[in-house]
Amino acid sequence: TKQKKRCKELYNSVWSGRIQWNLFCEQGQSCISKLDFLIFFSPMLRRAAATLFQGLSVSQQRPLSLAAHPLRAAAAAALSNATITPKGVAVRWLDGKEKTFHTHWLRHNCRCPTCVEPSSGQRIVPVKKIQGREVQLESANVADAQLCVRWGSGHESVFTQDFLDLYAPCTSSELAARSRQLRPSRAESLAEIDTAAVLVSDTGLSAWLDQLTEAGACLLVNAGKDADLVERLAERISSVQPTIYGTTFDVVSQPQPINVAYSPLGLELHQDIAYYESPPGLQFLHCVRFDEHVTGGESTLCDLLVSAERLRQECPESFVTLTTVPATFWKVHYRREVPVHITYQRPLIATNRHGEVVAVTWAPPFEAPLQDVTEEETARYYTAYEKFEKIMQENTISLRLRPGQVLTFNNRRMAHGREQFVLPPDGQRHLVGVYVHIDEFRSRQRVLAHTLHNNTAIPPRVGNGDMQ
Repeated sequence: TKQKKRCKELYNSVWSGRIQWNLFCEQGQSCISKLDFLIFFSPMLRRAAATLFQGLSVSQQRPLSLAAHPLRAAAAAALSNATITPKGVAVRWLDGKEKTFHTHWLRHNCRCPTCVEPSSGQRIVPVKKIQGREVQLESANVADAQLCVRWGSGHESVFTQDFLDLYAPCTSSELAARSRQLRPSRAESLAEIDTAAVLVSDTGLSAWLDQLTEAGACLLVNAGKDADLVERLAERISSVQPTIYGTTFDVVSQPQPINVAYSPLGLELHQDIAYYESPPGLQFLHCVRFDEHVTGGESTLCDLLVSAERLRQECPESFVTLTTVPATFWKVHYRREVPVHITYQRPLIATNRHGEVVAVTWAPPFEAPLQDVTEEETARYYTAYEKFEKIMQENTISLRLRPGQVLTFNNRRMAHGREQFVLPPDGQRHLVGVYVHIDEFRSRQRVLAHTLHNNTAIPPRVGNGDMQ
């Protein structure tokens, strides 16, 4: 290690999570320049690490959380003791907290190299083998701030206090706290971010994605008029999400349009391509031309998640109706270059098992007739439908885009629309659009929040139906 050389990155993993070592040796001086690891090792690994890196100086270390949890952001108290019960293992913390971990939960979540492939972090033990003596508890105790479990088969599992604290069963009060923390709040206006910062800096990119996560929409400014810009913005996150309209699309008035958006007509509040099983996530609309003498054409936005929560508070019966009576969305269009026939049925409002809103679908232009519902359900549905639409109108904001601006928003959370406009003979309104998949957006936002800001908190819901 004292020779002049630069070592390759060495990746190693332990059963409590990945350790990433970047080793650099220069002029006989050895150091670890970056160290990402879970701070709780088994005694064996601790001794091995001490031997391997004896004499090396640690210039930076940052704990890498297995998975952030909004209820457990504070440092976990130390484990006290463990007792086997008929249901599993009761674990007590020094602060008096006690949680019982089910026997099968413990065995299924063993993180040892026999159960989890170290490099990928994927479980490799076959489910059919987790039965019989494999789920018979032989002993359980706390040692070196870890829960050590021995099974009837002789297999051993070790769980760090951090891991147990992150994934401990929730109480009803904790679930209520989580609901409040994950529920998005309404933004009164759109934040503005310079486009160049997003394109050239991960810090700028992170700020943009954070804004989209918190508020659901953001306006990029000083974007110029290059029609290829939206693709470059999308590729800062991931690849473009293609649809039946291609990879990018031009929102410009044209004769015999294949979509009402390609006309000067007004557009009701809606989400794009709601007839897909997985509608587009982020949507970017780059204004490349919008002549001053074009009247009308203002863009509108409404936060559907916030509106649904308001409906729950003001009209609980209507809220229940829209969570239970399904709507059908369709795109059946044979008179186009590539014919399309897509239908999908889902309720307008989706909730998880705790009754929390996790998705809203609103797309009147693509609604098919109600199907598989009774007369009574139909009556209740349209009563609730009208009440929800009224709330949405009261929560709508409007703006007139200017050339060089990019309206960016979460299509799974925000409904958007447009006022009707009148084009003079020499006038034009031209937007260029693109989509990004919702999962790619969530992943990029959380990775940047973690790596740049050491922020591991679970962000607010994005409206994609995630049941958390």
